[in-house]
Amino acid sequence: EKALYYFKSSKTEYACFYVGYIYEKGLGVKQDYKTALKWYEKSANMGNSNSAYNLGVMHKMGQGTDVDFEKAISWYENAAKKDNENALCNLAIMYRFGEGVEVDYEKAVKLYEKAAKLGSETAICQMGYMYNQGLGVEQDYEKAKEYYEQAALLGYSDAQCNLGYMYQEGLGVEINYEEAIKWYKKAIKKDVIEAYYQLGFLYTYGDTIKKDYQSAREYYELAGG
Repeated sequence: EKALYYFKSSKTEYACFYVGYIYEKGLGVKQDYKTALKWYEKSANMGNSNSAYNLGVMHKMGQGTDVDFEKAISWYENAAKKDNENALCNLAIMYRFGEGVEVDYEKAVKLYEKAAKLGSETAICQMGYMYNQGLGVEQDYEKAKEYYEQAALLGYSDAQCNLGYMYQEGLGVEINYEEAIKWYKKAIKKDVIEAYYQLGFLYTYGDTIKKDYQSAREYYELAGG
């Protein structure tokens, strides 16, 4: 309560952001999305990109307001202009899946690329996916592998799983089951379900590794199948 009083009294962009955050998460107060929106908007109008990003999320999810993709995009764009990595990624998603806008893979790639240059692990991984699938860019497995590897080395678990699959299938690299297993095992440390499944598959059917049906069964069970 003392912190809330202090932040409300300060009225800086950062203080307004924290008041919004406290109400959004219900930290020591009753959760109140509408009040959170009010404080985030005050903060965003003073130039706070995290508040603008949160406003985008809340308008997209319909938290404290009706679902409104156009307002979500507007707030994401506000934050993206200030190099907010999360806003860039979420805006890319809107263009990638046509949420409130026409599907535009090239626009999505540009947004992911900008976020990736700012260091977003999510964006780096998604750049790998876009090259892997040929969405908004010419399909290029080698570039996809490079992006996945970059994110994987940063510890991004989805990228570790995807990199494992590139080695498993020989996409942009020579087939290497041992390398695939290495990356899958890194991914399962963060419970990536697909990595459990692929480990089960490799220990059952892998041509160049020793079959291990007991391990395969355990991995399949952990994958839920």
